[in-house]
Amino acid sequence: FAILFTQAVTSHAHDVMKDGAALEETQSLLQHWSSISVSMLSLYMSITGGINWRDIIQPLNEVGAVYTAVFIGYITLAQFAVLNILTGVFCQNAIESAAQDPELVTQHMVQQRETLVKRLETLFSEI
Repeated sequence: FAILFTQAVTSHAHDVMKDGAALEETQSLLQHWSSISVSMLSLYMSITGGINWRDIIQPLNEVGAVYTAVFIGYITLAQFAVLNILTGVFCQNAIESAAQDPELVTQHMVQQRETLVKRLETLFSEI
């Protein structure tokens, strides 16, 4: 994503400056997307709350609405990935906690014993 945004912004800035526009028009755009490392930082800050999305989207919209849509897609994908990881960690901790609970382990063993006794009774009744 960072490469895509950096390429689009630098190309747009080059075209704008070639047409004789002032640097001030592209300054906010280049502030967040001037290089791959700056773009990566901007993307990271946008998903962690370090920067307001509006501060990034408004200048990016000058490049094209497609890039705004891609940015929103990135945010959506990143948020779902984080939520998925957090849910997975929570479920894994709950499963491990339940496995270590002595009452649940005892109850499970009693159920297994009852099932085994029923199977043995069935087996001996057939003999």
